[in-house]
Amino acid sequence: MIWGALLFLTVLTLCFALYPLLRREDGQAGPDRLEVFERQLQEIDRDEADGVIDAAEAGSARLEVKRRILAADREAEERTLKSSPRGRRLLVLGAVAACLAGTLLYLDIGRPGLPDDPYQAPGLRDQAGKDGPDLNTLVDRLMVHLADNPEDMEGWQHFRRAAPALDRQADLARLLLEATRARPENASLAMLYAESLILLGEGRITPAADLALTRVAALAPDMPALSYYRALGMIQNGEMQAAREELRSLLARSPADAPWRGEVERQIVRTERALGMASGGMASGGMASGPGSEAGAAIAAMSDEDRQAAIRTMVEGLAARMEGEPENLEGWQRLARAWQVLGEQDKAVAAWTHVRDLADKAGNAEALAAASAALQGLQDGS
Repeated sequence: MIWGALLFLTVLTLCFALYPLLRREDGQAGPDRLEVFERQLQEIDRDEADGVIDAAEAGSARLEVKRRILAADREAEERTLKSSPRGRRLLVLGAVAACLAGTLLYLDIGRPGLPDDPYQAPGLRDQAGKDGPDLNTLVDRLMVHLADNPEDMEGWQHFRRAAPALDRQADLARLLLEATRARPENASLAMLYAESLILLGEGRITPAADLALTRVAALAPDMPALSYYRALGMIQNGEMQAAREELRSLLARSPADAPWRGEVERQIVRTERALGMASGGMASGGMASGPGSEAGAAIAAMSDEDRQAAIRTMVEGLAARMEGEPENLEGWQRLARAWQVLGEQDKAVAAWTHVRDLADKAGNAEALAAASAALQGLQDGS
């Protein structure tokens, strides 16, 4: 198809190029124009003699007529070349040779199937093969903004999410260290700095991160994230019993609708499995059928197999309802925790990702932090 189109365009180009060479020329056009110019010169002489124009104006007029005579002579020469058989042949052969040369060159180096390359501004060329702006450039601008506005928590969260994808965890930690020095009494900044060190350590509570958490404890000892990360450090050090107690204490003082409850429950199950204990399963999973309800009592009386089937049915019903309520943050949090407790990691990741996006959109820093922690925990546990 493409070659047929190219052949058609080549022939069309030749026709346009050869038409002026092959059409008949009016051989009398040149002499007629010269006679007109001669009459104009005579009129200029008469006007000057009659005093209609002065000598300077007459000279300028004669100069312009003579310029036109020279141009007419050149046109006459061209018509003579085209009107002679030899001249026409030379011009036709030249036009055909030019088209053939262009065609042969295209056949050698042309690539008609090559996709187009839309123009991109120079600053976006570093992102070749990607859509959208240069994220590193945006992060650089964000760093400048955060250096001047260290208490912009939303900006820090954006940087925190972008850092792993761009391998900028070290930049995040350095900038947060400067921010904590500038705002030593800001507990939220201190926690973000501790989390940046954990991120830099790929989820491990390194000695530097542990020291940063100690600083957080001095500023806000009741911060839920502090207890969670302390327990995570205990788990990593094999202190399962101490981690379990820390997590259960955190769960006991957390509100019933706290978005981090599901992740805390998952870590409790992890410690209990390591200790060889039976897991409490859905007892605190945040589902509507709690232990004190009739439905909860009915589920508790079932066999283990029937109980799991009933719980899964309830969770699937909640999932179906949430599909029609994409902006229901609390509902999606419950669904994410439920999938997590059931061990459906892929579904839990998808639900927590939706929760993270909703929390980010709503500016809910607490829910955003809980979702991010849950996703990190799922990644570590996979």
